[in-house]
Amino acid sequence: MSSLSVQYSAESAVFAAESTFTDGKNGLHDNQAAAIDQKLKLILKEMTLLSPVMEVSLDGIILGDPNGNIYYVNQAIPKMLGGTKEDYLGKNLLQFVVPREKKRALEISLNAMRRSESYLSEFVALKKDGSEIVVEVAAAVVKDKDQAIGFIDIVRDVSDRKIIEERLKKQAELIDLSPSAIIIRKVDGEITFWSSGAERLYGFLKQEALGQKIGELIGGLSFDSNSELYNDLKQGKHWVGELVHKTKGDKEVVVQADLLAILDGNGDVSEVLESIIDITARKRVEEATLKAA
Repeated sequence: MSSLSVQYSAESAVFAAESTFTDGKNGLHDNQAAAIDQKLKLILKEMTLLSPVMEVSLDGIILGDPNGNIYYVNQAIPKMLGGTKEDYLGKNLLQFVVPREKKRALEISLNAMRRSESYLSEFVALKKDGSEIVVEVAAAVVKDKDQAIGFIDIVRDVSDRKIIEERLKKQAELIDLSPSAIIIRKVDGEITFWSSGAERLYGFLKQEALGQKIGELIGGLSFDSNSELYNDLKQGKHWVGELVHKTKGDKEVVVQADLLAILDGNGDVSEVLESIIDITARKRVEEATLKAA
């Protein structure tokens, strides 16, 4: 472990100005600051026993005092944000948060410190090269005799996950533009996606449909992993056919459904995407034509 010299930066002054441990002028009272510093250094000494485990962790680990000053980081932090461990020791945590996020980060941290509560949140972190990444922070307050004396943050880079989520969100928005009803459901029928087109066709809002079994809600095909339909979908085949569904008002509608499997990493069917078109009017015209012939 490196020796530590805490630098009270502008960020720590901001922490201090709001902290419940401050005297309103110079942050922590001198005697409080000294006592907390000693306690955190004892914790730091005990953490050396776990150092081999913490240093190989893919998640970043940070130990700091009530003013947000950093006493320890594991190797994952400089790997995530750049630089070396020494670039973080003694610095204030807010220095590594983008300016637009600092106020929110400060409010969340201070509320957790005052209430001695853990929290889980996402922030935009600032890397040494000036670029930004999205991190998920699980924070726990370090207490001594019910007094908060610091914090431990577990930090995970979730930038890739956020990019995927954003892409999925955009795809969902595009799907919602479709006039067709788009439904995604699990093999057991549980609905996991319900488009705006499905709302218009069936009358059920998203919050009413999500989590429901499709067969119980509107009717539809039921199958399991032993069925022929499951095996066809697993092989990448589409199922296209006509079905009779019911709306929220128990009105029957004739639909044309196109089913396509979404496979998991093992090649098994995890979910089924259904694209559905209302053909009730067309079927009525066809029936009328046949009767008139």
